[in-house]
Amino acid sequence: MAEAIKILNDGSVPPRRQSIYTFLASHEEFKELIGRTLKRVIIDEVDLTTGLYTATVEFEGSGINLSVKMIPSQAIYLAMITGKPIYVTRRLVEMERKMNEEGGEEGGEGEEGETSF
Repeated sequence: MAEAIKILNDGSVPPRRQSIYTFLASHEEFKELIGRTLKRVIIDEVDLTTGLYTATVEFEGSGINLSVKMIPSQAIYLAMITGKPIYVTRRLVEMERKMNEEGGEEGGEGEEGETSF
């Protein structure tokens, strides 16, 4: 993914064998197509036994609403290339704050609802 972000930021030439990340970073027409329907990304779940987070990617277009569960890094990448907002649910922010406080770290004040990045 780091290579794709470099291509996105620098306009570098993608390698011959591309990941989906480098492909999307180097093909403006696909980014625009995704950007027309992608509404937002919300980091909204964590599996406490594995520590793995899940994101919901919301698409909206032509009267159809679709929510897709994704790996957060992939969802964040889609939001990055399309300029769409990324949120974290208040519940996860509070959970992290509580875990940090129990671990001896200080937690900061949060907003109600979702936190934007």
